[in-house]
Amino acid sequence: MKIKCLTLGVLILLLWGCQRVTWREFSSKEGRFSVLVPDTPAEQTQNLNTGVGAIDLHYFIVEQDGFQYLVSYNDYPAAMVREADADKVLDGARDGVVANLQGRLLNEVKVWLADYPGRELRIRIPEGRQTMRTRLYFVGNRLYQVGVLSAEDSAAADEVSKFLNSFKLRTP
Repeated sequence: MKIKCLTLGVLILLLWGCQRVTWREFSSKEGRFSVLVPDTPAEQTQNLNTGVGAIDLHYFIVEQDGFQYLVSYNDYPAAMVREADADKVLDGARDGVVANLQGRLLNEVKVWLADYPGRELRIRIPEGRQTMRTRLYFVGNRLYQVGVLSAEDSAAADEVSKFLNSFKLRTP
């Protein structure tokens, strides 16, 4: 009888550990976006000094099962945006992401979010043999980054596409 109870207990623990993660929608009122996530994101803000002045970078991160899910946004000064070319802003953002990751750009494709231009990037990060798939969108004066950092062999995982494809803009 003890062996049956022990076996049943082990089986319950194994089945409980195999439960699928329940994804849910996370919305940021201030960020004006929503996205599906496997857990509640940690939110942080960092002030950056840039060539166009001080910028607050807001980011939301979830780490789970070897994946790091990220959404970030920052607003550019109105004067810069009036003179900005969307392609140049996206080029600069791309170059900044690759440099910050100390990675190598493997692939870049132009994408759109509604009527807003963007780029999808795949970046190899030699340190730790990781890949980042990320999308950058330039919306008005705001730059969004939606990305997933994972092991190289996980970059095409269903979870990565699910996360990237779930990103939506919300009206204030």
